[in-house]
Amino acid sequence: MADFSATYTAKRGLTAGHALDSQQTFDIDLRQLDLIDEIKATQNLTPSDAETEFESFSTLYKVETRLMDKPTMLLCREFLLSCSASELFTVSLEGAPVQNAHLLLDKKLKPSRQQLKYRYQFDIRVY
Repeated sequence: MADFSATYTAKRGLTAGHALDSQQTFDIDLRQLDLIDEIKATQNLTPSDAETEFESFSTLYKVETRLMDKPTMLLCREFLLSCSASELFTVSLEGAPVQNAHLLLDKKLKPSRQQLKYRYQFDIRVY
């Protein structure tokens, strides 16, 4: 089972054999998956008590793929471009249950390259 499995609607940067608005799944193993819990709250502390007003809570992940060959990189590119305008997709991370997610906008998607292998880094928010 792959570390990262996303199901999305193909919208942009389509790879060969994929039709516009078709549902696709992109699976890949990751080099890194960092969890960031973002909490917006106000806390008041007194000498004997504390009170916190919770405004919101969201979970973000910094994702870095393992090195990919060119065909896999093109599938990853299709996924990233298809979800770059806040399109909802579903994701399973490290075999966990499927969750809804959004890709955080990165205006310059460029894979890093090591000889004939490629790697992408991107951030997602899960719900």
